[in-house]
Amino acid sequence: MPQRVANSDGLGLCQALLFDLDGTIASTAPDLVAAINKMRHDRGLEMRPLETLRLFASAGARGLLGDAFEIGPEHHDFASMRDEFLANYEADLCIETTLFPGISELLDQLDARGVRWGIVTNKVTRLAEPLVGLLGLDTRAGCLVCGDTTPHAKLSRIPRRSCMWPSCWIRRRNALSMSATICATCRRASPLA
Repeated sequence: MPQRVANSDGLGLCQALLFDLDGTIASTAPDLVAAINKMRHDRGLEMRPLETLRLFASAGARGLLGDAFEIGPEHHDFASMRDEFLANYEADLCIETTLFPGISELLDQLDARGVRWGIVTNKVTRLAEPLVGLLGLDTRAGCLVCGDTTPHAKLSRIPRRSCMWPSCWIRRRNALSMSATICATCRRASPLA
């Protein structure tokens, strides 16, 4: 693919942008917290405020279970409680989850400029694909890289030469940086559109 001409914002040389899903494109914390609070309610425990648990949502099941029940992966009940949490989340995947303000317009601008973009998440495919669909992004994103579609975590170091989009940036929780790592996983993900 021919290189773009450089422009003042630096996107001209970029072939693609990859966005983290949770906390960058979409506010998923309300539904994640609801899933953990259902577990607390089912056990006769007081539900925890969204603003308290939101801080742990970025660490997924491990973080939320750790704060809400004070257990970690080494605890004998962790695996079954993680499965229960994920089942609760899957059942009500996109009740209060929304795109962050301005994201839709940003993606429209990228589309208009011909900049390809995709989504990278640690969520497993069975959760990420329907969520991306419910958010209306499944027909727009160039790829969806899930936690189970690559042997590497989204921030692992993968050689640039293996990337299908060699010049790629990732947007992750307010930190824009050149990335030779995340975009490399796109080769292993199937296009959404």
